[in-house]
Amino acid sequence: MVKNKMKLLYVCRANVGRSQMAAAYHNHIYRRYGIADSTGTCIPQGKNLVKDVEDADLVIQIMQEDKIDISQNQLKQLSVTMLPYYDKIIVMAEKETCPDFLRNSIQSVLYWNIEDAKGKDFETTRRIKDEIKQKIDEESEKW
Repeated sequence: MVKNKMKLLYVCRANVGRSQMAAAYHNHIYRRYGIADSTGTCIPQGKNLVKDVEDADLVIQIMQEDKIDISQNQLKQLSVTMLPYYDKIIVMAEKETCPDFLRNSIQSVLYWNIEDAKGKDFETTRRIKDEIKQKIDEESEKW
């Protein structure tokens, strides 16, 4: 069965953990269905790359277990101008951090309730990664 190529946007708060892991997995495993990007609702000021963020070490290390390097990924601040470029937007950010333009978007927005990896220990961060991967696997069946 041929599936439509789509463009997905994964959104979390800081664009360091959840959305970076999700976009990396999507592009690593499901790229044939389309490309995914990641962004954050409140990215850390003065930081450009995932590796520049102090709390990113565990996320980087856990992704490297699956031979996926996110350390050089750019941090991107969510903006209203981004939304029209995506067929589906998957939000893992806490709803109170989401701007009105995202909450009121007419595009296909899906909310995943996934714990933030910031400040968590190794095993918790790995569990969060596994949960994201499972959700992507489940969602991919619809693509």
